[in-house]
Amino acid sequence: ADYPKSSLVPYARYGLAWAALGRNDAATAASALDDLLKQKTPGELTAKAHYARALALEQLKKYQPAIEDLNLYLKTKPTGNDRSEALYWLGRCQLGMNDSESALKTFDELLAGDAKYAGTSKVLYEVGWLHKTAGRSKESAAAFARLAKEFPQSPQAAESLFHVGEEAYARKDYTAAVDAFYDAREKAESKELAEKSAYNLGWTYFHRENFPKAEEWFRFQATQYADGALIESGRFMLAEALFKQKKYEEALAAYREVKNVTEPDFQVLTLLHGGQSAEQLEDWKGAQAMLDSAAAKFPKSNYLPEINYERAWVRQNLGDKEGALKLYEEVTTQTQEVTAARARFMI
Repeated sequence: ADYPKSSLVPYARYGLAWAALGRNDAATAASALDDLLKQKTPGELTAKAHYARALALEQLKKYQPAIEDLNLYLKTKPTGNDRSEALYWLGRCQLGMNDSESALKTFDELLAGDAKYAGTSKVLYEVGWLHKTAGRSKESAAAFARLAKEFPQSPQAAESLFHVGEEAYARKDYTAAVDAFYDAREKAESKELAEKSAYNLGWTYFHRENFPKAEEWFRFQATQYADGALIESGRFMLAEALFKQKKYEEALAAYREVKNVTEPDFQVLTLLHGGQSAEQLEDWKGAQAMLDSAAAKFPKSNYLPEINYERAWVRQNLGDKEGALKLYEEVTTQTQEVTAARARFMI
């Protein structure tokens, strides 16, 4: 204001714009840089002003003009960290425009050109999610695995390990999945991620048919995350792990603890396997209650023939031969599979 004709005025205005950015006043910064770029400014300051304005526009979610400013800046061929930062913000703005493929190319260019970029971990995180969203699980896992290995202290390391575990689990590499989920739970700062990791560990061991370890992890989940979003599913899977080990008394108690599970198959299997556990304990009345409830609640379930076979067996053991025969005959009309053959034999 005191020296309006000074050659330093453009630099002062540029500094004021950065000060506005520093206090998150992007609108003021963008307006100041608009004014600056309308005037004659030294070449190197023009390039820097385009970069600074791009950051202000990005904060204002004006992604297309921000992209234009960043491209103008990149045409001046900045080097080192200046180039890398510009590419990072270019990728972010392309994401803001929902141009995922352009963003991915930009991030790949950044990673290829600057092995020492301080923000590599955040770029790898973006790359991992871009591939994951596009269904490229192998490439996604590679990016997340690199992040977790090279930046173990990153806030995204635990989540990255979880994604690595998901990819390994999907291709049935259960050993790798166990390692990744275990490390993810160990590193997780959020309770939600820790619970998901423990739950997935249980599932991974279950698919490996290591039912004692599955029991261990589902029990750990139920104890440590009793108020978690996956608690009901975890309780069901704990019961399943016990059922698979023929620990019928514990399994029956566990099935009875499952109250609000939402997965349809889990709902019906809670009653079916609970009823079968009761049968093994010769708790015929308890078995009847659970199995009749399954038949009433899930009349269109694919498990209905098996449910009705078990209901018939319970009635037979309770001395209700007529009721048992009726249900065995019903099973033969419901399926042509092994359950029907068993029912015909019982008839």
